[in-house]
Amino acid sequence: MDVASVQAICDLFQTMHVHRGEVLLWDGAVCDRIVFVANGCVRIYLPMHEQECTRLLAFDGEFATSLESFLSRTPCAEITQAVHDSTLLVLPYARFDHARTSIPGWHAFFEHYLQDAYINNTRRLLSLLTKDATERYRDVMQEQPHISERVTGRILASYLNMSEETLSRIRSKESS
Repeated sequence: MDVASVQAICDLFQTMHVHRGEVLLWDGAVCDRIVFVANGCVRIYLPMHEQECTRLLAFDGEFATSLESFLSRTPCAEITQAVHDSTLLVLPYARFDHARTSIPGWHAFFEHYLQDAYINNTRRLLSLLTKDATERYRDVMQEQPHISERVTGRILASYLNMSEETLSRIRSKESS
């Protein structure tokens, strides 16, 4: 992709500052923007009756978007929320739609983004389906060693699909 295309894509994004706990997208709403975390942390989670289920934790340099809702223009079932005060780069749908026809290199950029999202979601799903709680914990700590310093135990347990008590037992076992 040439420098002009990269610059044109970067120019599409708008800077947004959010505070810890601020909701960027409520369940039942249509996702109207792609979110890139420049600095901070954003999570996407399902509000369940007994326990929240965190689908995604996005840190510095990662995207956090309810893509299914964004692309299909249908209401989402999940909530997008800032875990910390964060600086985001957001791409509103109207600018996204315009970019598809007006910016050379857009398709390559977006295809790369979709490929990464697909690979990450598939790996996460396979982990949840095939690994036990201890294996999931070890994998996450190996791949993202900073995670336990950046999110609460409640959010980490939710991301790992386990109770806080189970997470505490695993941490205790792993540290001894």
